[in-house]
Amino acid sequence: MVHLGDTDVWLKSFRVRSNARFVYQLGPDSPILPRLEYDDEQNLNQIQATWQADPLNRLRWPDVPETYRPDLTPFDYQSRVEMPEASPQPWIVKKPGVPIGILIQRDFESKLLKNHRVITVYTPPGYSTEAAPYNILFVFDGDTYATLVPTPVILDNLIAAKRIPPTVAVLIGNGPGNARPRELHCNPVFADFLQQELVPWMRGLYNVTSDTRRIAIGGSSAGGLAAAYAGFRHPESFGNVISQSGAY
Repeated sequence: MVHLGDTDVWLKSFRVRSNARFVYQLGPDSPILPRLEYDDEQNLNQIQATWQADPLNRLRWPDVPETYRPDLTPFDYQSRVEMPEASPQPWIVKKPGVPIGILIQRDFESKLLKNHRVITVYTPPGYSTEAAPYNILFVFDGDTYATLVPTPVILDNLIAAKRIPPTVAVLIGNGPGNARPRELHCNPVFADFLQQELVPWMRGLYNVTSDTRRIAIGGSSAGGLAAAYAGFRHPESFGNVISQSGAY
């Protein structure tokens, strides 16, 4: 940033597309390290320690009302920029009168991975064990896809609008410790865990389809890579892949 004359203003300008939408944070007094050291987790934590929302930007993400989460601080969310021609996002907003699905959290112990994680299962409004088997969606980074990417709200809206059939969703939490990069980066054991443990578990508990054409798996970044790898390694279980900015 450039110091603007004798003021207390520091300035940096960027040219962005008129349809852009993105989030950012400000990091006052963050240490400056050589680029090669940014991949070190300890260094990255040190750099990000001061990152916080822009106090002069009223748009933020996640856009959680303060009455709902009064404990959130500027360190817990990001500032949002939406240019005038940014595409509308009608599906991510709760709409009056739209029936709401049910979320249930379960602790899952994996024999293959020798660890445990939280699995959050979304069942659509009107879910019934007597109905025809439901489509099923698996997504990684369960906490992210329950909040930052409001998957339950998106599914509620799409189902109500009849854009998709009623669908059961499985929000797969990350394993403990440093499991995320180890598991999501083309790990064959993790892919086998999905196919040999998680899919049979879901079919034993829920009325879901075994038709791979009606089964999707998705995620973003490393989760997008893991989704593509799961579809590649086990096409007999995952017929559709949603890879959002996959970390290839």
